[in-house]
Amino acid sequence: MKIRIDGAEEISKTLKSLGARIERNVMRGAVRASAKAYAGAVRRNVRKLNISRTAKSRLRKAIKYKEATKKGKNPYAFVEIKRNPRPRVTKTGKNKGKATFVNDPKIWAKWFEDGTRPRFRGGKETKRIRLMRERTGDRRGYTGRIRPQPFIKPAYEASTMDAIAAAIDYTKKRLEKEVKKAAEKGKGKA
Repeated sequence: MKIRIDGAEEISKTLKSLGARIERNVMRGAVRASAKAYAGAVRRNVRKLNISRTAKSRLRKAIKYKEATKKGKNPYAFVEIKRNPRPRVTKTGKNKGKATFVNDPKIWAKWFEDGTRPRFRGGKETKRIRLMRERTGDRRGYTGRIRPQPFIKPAYEASTMDAIAAAIDYTKKRLEKEVKKAAEKGKGKA
């Protein structure tokens, strides 16, 4: 997707004139501002999910954004769903003492976004069992499925322009501040 931003050349020239350190910091802040806009859109979409209030609350709280920079590369940011910091430890059975993340918003998010196949008690449904169920209408052992309720991808698609606007606003405000600082610094030397 290509997006044309009016005034980008002027912003770029101003950034280059202020120095590499300030340019890098301004760009990191702009990337962070756009990630914050995306995270907000994802959190708003969680409200539309058909799940319990508690699950919505936990899922909204788990949505975070991070900004990072690799040495010599441009900054980047991403929105993530954090893992539950305290997983449930299984007390019995073959997985005794192992951590399980069933009660984890990061796993729920994938289930809600993509949905799940129908689940049956006792493992997979074989072709023979499926045919028998279809003939008799018997639903014993069926434990349900989760229908897809996408909330991450629609938020990304809907908030692209908001994220760009947030990055531009941050850049303009920060550049004004940095230019004013540079002007004051220049006056002090004269």
